[in-house]
Amino acid sequence: MKAKELRSLFRVSIEKDLADLLFKYGFKWRHGSLKFQRSKGDFVQSILFFLTPSKYPDDKSIGHISIMIRLDSKEITKVATTLKGANNTFEAIDTVVNINAGFVSDTQAIDWRPTSIEDMNLLIEQKIKPFIIEQIIPFLDERS
Repeated sequence: MKAKELRSLFRVSIEKDLADLLFKYGFKWRHGSLKFQRSKGDFVQSILFFLTPSKYPDDKSIGHISIMIRLDSKEITKVATTLKGANNTFEAIDTVVNINAGFVSDTQAIDWRPTSIEDMNLLIEQKIKPFIIEQIIPFLDERS
């Protein structure tokens, strides 16, 4: 399956299964970048989805799905830029806080490898949705 097809099918499934639920937590869906985003306190919190098509003949999946969270704060960035003594935009600090890593459970990185569209839809409903609601949202709620 090509990246564009996988992305399109994934987006439809996420919109169907997760969008309304995450709206209740204050998130907006940015379908072009496959992320949910909300402002909380001084931070902009994002839950981003990454899709990679299968590349190897022995990989029977239609692609790999992973999640990243990102925390950005304009206030912290402004203070850091002032502390740095930046005199212009080019010297300014762009991002100070950014959790830019995949999730790890035990010794394994968390990613999913559905073998079909049906499997991907079940995965979103049974694994990804609970993971976001039970682990990611509480983690983000504590950070503002």
